[in-house]
Amino acid sequence: MVKSRKEKQSESKALSINHPNSRKALRLAKQVIKEAARNKSKSVHMLKRNVLGEKLLWFQEHLQSDILVYTPELLSELIQKYIARNDEELEQIQLKHSIGQRKNRQHASREDAIRLTKERDLEEFNGSGIEMVDILVPKMLEAFRKWDGNYGRLGLMKMAKFSRSSLERYKLLPVSKELLEKQDALRSETATDVMDGDEEKEEMDLDCQDAGSESESGLKSSCDEVTGDGEPFSDK
Repeated sequence: MVKSRKEKQSESKALSINHPNSRKALRLAKQVIKEAARNKSKSVHMLKRNVLGEKLLWFQEHLQSDILVYTPELLSELIQKYIARNDEELEQIQLKHSIGQRKNRQHASREDAIRLTKERDLEEFNGSGIEMVDILVPKMLEAFRKWDGNYGRLGLMKMAKFSRSSLERYKLLPVSKELLEKQDALRSETATDVMDGDEEKEEMDLDCQDAGSESESGLKSSCDEVTGDGEPFSDK
């Protein structure tokens, strides 16, 4: 029996479909799984990269401009400030909930996100540490101040994880100690200049007061001499 053209096309299509357990089908399935895993890995990497970038930008914006050397105590304060960065927003959300005794939680997703983020950051700080640029090294601090936000340039800076316990045990480098002494000396000079300026201002104020008193005394004496008896002038 001669097969029609349509039947031949259907048969050819059926033959082109691989058996689920064939080598070709297994190879294709393996490639699909591998590609999916690669894409997932890229997505996770990009997410971590964005989170790290936002965190580093926050730290850069909150560096004290007059600090030459960051001590472990200053860095610990900065990290704790970072952990509490969303506390004000959380308080505002809670305030909105308290007004009118609302039963439904408005902005619930944002509130939960803030709480989870703070808990995670606090857990990292108390545990393995929060990753950031090692600003305890003066050169890294200077480089971090000049960082333009380009993630690719982070490779030029030393990254480290700082925990509460590691900062308590940290010992400053010799170069950091020298810069710290210089920083303290500059602050002492500035404080002395301010005190000297205040003293000079007080002396000037006293001189002005004395000059004013002398002027008033001189004016009164002149009036006494003119009237002869200290009486005020009359229109007579």
